[in-house]
Amino acid sequence: MKKSFCIFIVAVLFLTGCTEKEAKVEEVTSGVTTEEHVTTEEHVTTEIQTTETTEVEEISLEIPDVKGLKEEEARIILINNGLIPSVTYEYSNSVDKDKIIRIMNPKNEIIKQNSKIKLVVSLGPEIIFCANSNMSWYHINSSKEDLWEFSRPYIDVEEGKLYIDLNVILGSPMELYDRYDEGYGLATAHINDPYDKSVPAQVKYYDSKTVEVGQETDLVFIIPLTDLDVLKPTNLDFELVYLDRTGNQSKNYLSFTFTW
Repeated sequence: MKKSFCIFIVAVLFLTGCTEKEAKVEEVTSGVTTEEHVTTEEHVTTEIQTTETTEVEEISLEIPDVKGLKEEEARIILINNGLIPSVTYEYSNSVDKDKIIRIMNPKNEIIKQNSKIKLVVSLGPEIIFCANSNMSWYHINSSKEDLWEFSRPYIDVEEGKLYIDLNVILGSPMELYDRYDEGYGLATAHINDPYDKSVPAQVKYYDSKTVEVGQETDLVFIIPLTDLDVLKPTNLDFELVYLDRTGNQSKNYLSFTFTW
């Protein structure tokens, strides 16, 4: 009787222990196969979508070939293609004034809508030499002509400024109007066809602003052609301001014709 009771107790304990272990195994297994499995699938899907997005390539627009065109024409073409012209200027001995010399954008640059296209526009030749010229003059306040003897002027255009280099001998004394003694007298110049625009000009003297009768003097007239909107003028009037013997301002008028 005692042996049977002991065997029964052991059997009950054994069966009870198996049941607890199985319950723990089921509990652990269910935790892995529900939440963690779903999370893993979502992570993989997101990773694939991210990879596909980064593989999309940017397409570069083609820049229209505007080299050699006039600036205004090039601007219109670029704007019509959704691009923004950005312009700088430089002198060129091979490309006419106001025409496109080159495009500055690098070849590997990605061009999108509203990208800036960097254009270089010609200002014309840096130095232009005059083939021939004639000069005439009159003194508006003089009752008789005050002769200027002068050698043939040396004339050229450098960086948009016209330089007229003269060697003169005056028939009456003159003091160039240089208020601050800077080495430059005052003048005004305009192209005489039509008479619609004038610009301040300069008279450079080398020795003294006072010129005596019969004294040989070198003068350089400097005219900013860019302000006159002309590169090679054929006619030009020059008003030279000076002080007479009484210290009053007066003017000499000089007219030039040029052949380029």
